[in-house]
Amino acid sequence: MKTPKLVTLNSPEGWTFSLSAKVDYERRKRYRLLISAIDQHHHPLVSLAPIVVNVEDINDNRPVFDKILYEAEIGENIDGGTSLLRVNASDKDASLNGDVRYSIVEEEMNRLFRIDENSGEIFTLVTLDADVNSKYRFEVKAVDRGQPALSEVAVVEVRVIDENDNSPKFSRLFRAEIEENSPIGAFVTQVSSIDADVYSVVAYELEDNSTNTFQIDPHSGNVTLASYIDREKQSEYALKVRAMDGVWQVRTSLTISVLDQNDNAPSFIRQHFRFFVLSNTSVGCMIGRIRATDADSAENGVVFYSLECPQDRFTVDPITGSVSLSLPLGDYTNVTFSCEAIAVDGGLPSLKAMVVDIDVVDDGVVAPRFIDRHPYFAVLANSSEGTIIGELLTESPTYYVIFSVDDDRFAVDQNGTMLAKSNFTMFEVGSSITLSIQALFEEPSTLSDEINVTMETADVNRNAPKFTSKRITFSVPENSALLTAVGTVSAHDDDLGVNGRIIYTMETNETEKVPFSVNATSGTIFVIGSLDYEEKRMYRFFVVASDCGLPPQKATAQVMVNITDENDNVPQFEEDFIIVHVSF
Repeated sequence: MKTPKLVTLNSPEGWTFSLSAKVDYERRKRYRLLISAIDQHHHPLVSLAPIVVNVEDINDNRPVFDKILYEAEIGENIDGGTSLLRVNASDKDASLNGDVRYSIVEEEMNRLFRIDENSGEIFTLVTLDADVNSKYRFEVKAVDRGQPALSEVAVVEVRVIDENDNSPKFSRLFRAEIEENSPIGAFVTQVSSIDADVYSVVAYELEDNSTNTFQIDPHSGNVTLASYIDREKQSEYALKVRAMDGVWQVRTSLTISVLDQNDNAPSFIRQHFRFFVLSNTSVGCMIGRIRATDADSAENGVVFYSLECPQDRFTVDPITGSVSLSLPLGDYTNVTFSCEAIAVDGGLPSLKAMVVDIDVVDDGVVAPRFIDRHPYFAVLANSSEGTIIGELLTESPTYYVIFSVDDDRFAVDQNGTMLAKSNFTMFEVGSSITLSIQALFEEPSTLSDEINVTMETADVNRNAPKFTSKRITFSVPENSALLTAVGTVSAHDDDLGVNGRIIYTMETNETEKVPFSVNATSGTIFVIGSLDYEEKRMYRFFVVASDCGLPPQKATAQVMVNITDENDNVPQFEEDFIIVHVSF
């Protein structure tokens, strides 16, 4: 290394040395010089002295990182305290000037990461979640301990590797609508889910889709029609959608309602209507009702009626189907008017026509009449053809009665016994159907009566009703008004449907008159006679709870009603006159 040239200056204080070139501690830390002193004689003498110059370090170098960008990866859900990487910076200065300390620049990052100030090793402080943040980027600073201190920064990038630790989530239950008769492949709806995992891939499947009526794209969640649908056969489909991401799976419901199209014509409930009218019937009186049904729903299923009769002698209400006399019958008797009834809706085909015969009969004939106006029968779900459903009793004092049923799966014989003509396996347990049955005279006229019969399909009647208590006690004041509620008995039946429907009745001693009755459906006991504490203070009777199954089962509870006294009697002397003798 070349030694800098020294310049000497004479000064009163002594000799001053100054450098004529820059020195650098990092390049050379020490210089050895030889100083010569020469006098002014013409034969000068010389004296030499060695001098050592030590160069002192100053903080003139910044720390330098060995990389501009440091990268690391860590799996999510790994515990805090895990080492990520080590950063390294060097400083050419000596001693404290070259002593480097490390720190993380961003304050918020110090809540997630920690750096060893001496070694530069970086650790996590918490468990990282890729679903919250999959990449962190921050600066680290290297600072020396010189005065003034010098520093440098580098960038650290930490990627959090996602794991499949979250299941997909549906945000809601899905409902959709589609018109009946829609083409196969028609779009129904799209289902979607949310998966908090960053790189999750969700696939969709349909469940409870045994008829394969619908299909779903496993990737997009688009639901489309896979086969033709008819609202009149099934108006709603309840499906399950399953979302899977390879590890987790969840389900949600998808309800698809089938919208009606007006694709059904009205249909009369009978192939032929026949009514009677007495010859002296007043104009405006109703003589019968025609009825048609339409399998379509809402306004598509609304039926309107019209009637074409000779001489316009009869008319029909366009909404209710009630047929009425519009002109006096005069001398007409034992005459049949044949009319044409038309049922129409707004669709295509829109109408249905049928014949209505109206017989004018002598005013002395009385029509048959059903005794029970609202019969309700239970039928076992596995009943076979020929099963007796129930008895329909009529008042027919003079003539032979025949029956007409508007459903060819059932019949009523000449004795009023209603029978099944087909197996009941076609009906679900708990479902009910309502039929229209007409009783009419075969001779000498067609006088008739009509009722609706409701039947419910029942399962095996496995359970009997049970009272909450076998002995029940009530109290009621004497002189209570008629129909005063005394109390309510309650029984329950574990069966469903008609098998669990309970009817309450009373059982009493035939020789004892009980001034109470029980409501058949609610079980409430009412006063129906006079109560007098002075005559009888307690009544005892039984209440029977019977279900409506086949065969019916029952339970019995004993009821005691105590009559409480009221102040309803004035005091009475035992004798009308009392004689008292007084002695003086």
